Amino acid sequence: GEIVALKWEDIGKDIIYGYGALDVNALVCEKKGTVKFDMRTNVIDDITKSFVINHTLQDIPEPERPFSVFDGWYYDKEYTRELNIYEDIFTKDLTLYAKWCNGEDGVPFEYSELNDGTIEITSYKKNKKYITIPSKINNKNVSSIGELAFANSKIERINLPDTIKNISFKAFYSSRVEYINIPKALKYLGDFSFANCINLKYVNIPQDSELETFGIKTFNGCSNLDSIYIPKNVDEIGDNPFLGCDSLKEIIAHKSNKYYKSIDDVLFNKSMTTLLIYPAGKTGDYQIPSMVKIIDEYAFAYSKITSIDLSNVTTINNSAFAGSNIKSIVIKDSVSKMGEGI
Repeated sequence: GEIVALKWEDIGKDIIYGYGALDVNALVCEKKGTVKFDMRTNVIDDITKSFVINHTLQDIPEPERPFSVFDGWYYDKEYTRELNIYEDIFTKDLTLYAKWCNGEDGVPFEYSELNDGTIEITSYKKNKKYITIPSKINNKNVSSIGELAFANSKIERINLPDTIKNISFKAFYSSRVEYINIPKALKYLGDFSFANCINLKYVNIPQDSELETFGIKTFNGCSNLDSIYIPKNVDEIGDNPFLGCDSLKEIIAHKSNKYYKSIDDVLFNKSMTTLLIYPAGKTGDYQIPSMVKIIDEYAFAYSKITSIDLSNVTTINNSAFAGSNIKSIVIKDSVSKMGEGI
């Protein structure tokens, strides 16, 4: 059968599969189990798949049926225990049960037509945890997620179509979203678009992403986010996009980006004269590159760093070390500007 598990291993060659990498060693050597996806209806056939014992499930079906909407997989027929697809580990054969909602609840969002003839999702009106935004509505491309559309919602997983080019102000603010797959065509991530999404762990931005802008405090307060990728075309990063991302360990900029550069998981301007963002979750000693002259506002905010040598730095901007664990800073007479609240 098809292997549907995911885990990184030290042995064997990693291959890309589904949401991540599946080790070939696991495919060949480890014990397999079987999962049955019970559709709870005669309209759709049940599905049985294989998985690797002690791994998470992968390639989870998202079934469709007339006049009903799929609302997640559960361990029991009473729908009291829901599957967490990113964390639940399995040690034996099992059955999962599909939950369905009434067809009259089938469109969990409202939308409007923009001036260019495309569709914007404007609000989310249900309590569903899993939804898929269609690429077309009324035969018109869905291009935008509007302001506050999913703010404070219970949504945990949303599938966005490749037609989406804009995610607006506070679009997912304080929602329960855990994983977001950024469409390749997306150009703009709006101010506070994912701010305070404390459950957000994965932001999948494709290598060939067309993204150009991170807005102000885009991922502010996303305390479980541990990695972020800055694509090639990004030419604007707003103020404090990752402030309060306590678990953030790496910021990786595309090597061909003309405006930003990352070295040792730290973000700089392209010429490396300004240190822009030091990931708050990064641990260990750190030495600032000698060409850095400016420490940007909130650059080390809430970081775990305890000591730093700023001998070559000339400017330290406001709140550069706000909330950090810093205990020792070496500063020389070369510093001509010292901000407030550092």
